[in-house]
Amino acid sequence: MNSNTRKGQSGVDLVMTYGWIFVVGIGAVIILSQMGTFTPVPCEKNKFGFSQVMPTDWAVYIDSNRIVSRIENLAGDNVRFTGMNVTLGGVECISADTIVMEPGKAVIVILNCSDAPNLKDQYVKGSCYLADVSINYIASASGVNYVSKGTVRGSVEEGSVTTTPIMPLPDLTVTDIYVDVGSGNKAHPTLAGQPNPIGEIKYTIGNPGNGAAGISYSSIARTGSATVIIGTPVAALGSMSSSDAGTGTNFSPCPNAGGWFTVTVCADAKNQITEDNEANNCKSVTWWCQGTDNPPIVQLLSPADGSTV
Repeated sequence: MNSNTRKGQSGVDLVMTYGWIFVVGIGAVIILSQMGTFTPVPCEKNKFGFSQVMPTDWAVYIDSNRIVSRIENLAGDNVRFTGMNVTLGGVECISADTIVMEPGKAVIVILNCSDAPNLKDQYVKGSCYLADVSINYIASASGVNYVSKGTVRGSVEEGSVTTTPIMPLPDLTVTDIYVDVGSGNKAHPTLAGQPNPIGEIKYTIGNPGNGAAGISYSSIARTGSATVIIGTPVAALGSMSSSDAGTGTNFSPCPNAGGWFTVTVCADAKNQITEDNEANNCKSVTWWCQGTDNPPIVQLLSPADGSTV
């Protein structure tokens, strides 16, 4: 047998040997693929960082180019959510909603993502992502702005979000101003010449709006005084409810001098509650106060042009 014959036989043997290995390898790949061995494993949802206001669930939808997130307030006090930013794969997603959140409560926030690039440009269904998140909020008690920052991970989901939840808003108003003269009795402005009311000025804060309001603060001021007093906290108010509040001090409508004195009370004095109507927070009433320099006269208390604003 010449050398060429031996080389030819060696080639055949090589093909036969490695051919079987190739066939067995392809078969193994097919079997393992059917078993799901090579199917991409979705990223498990997880979050890292964040402070007292944080996401507790979220979903990234490529079809509508939006992100939906559930945000929870763990701060122990009312906060005002003022916006949220998410960045993933060069895509910027933003929500500029403003929502008051009571302690332990959660809201659903929908973020709209940029058009160029958008989520479809960067991801397909099932793709893993790692997103940087910033949540902006204001602490109601201090009025200080905070940013809760962190990172979330998950898999891109198929589907769409077509509507944004409508958040009903409260509407805080002052419905009554009176002097608490004790035993549950209320003194309202009467005819001039009557004895000056003695006791603490109190007032009623109402919420005729459709949404609930968290704990808020009111203010009270009187003609002739440069001091504006912030009252005691007003209890959280549900829709169509009201609550009495005061200053916690013996703040009287009448100083030592006599004459007309106007008392103005404003709800949501710290501007912590997002309302349906921000222009109807204040109410004024006018007392005629008898002093040593003005004898009693018979005169209607309220000016002719009205006293309520």
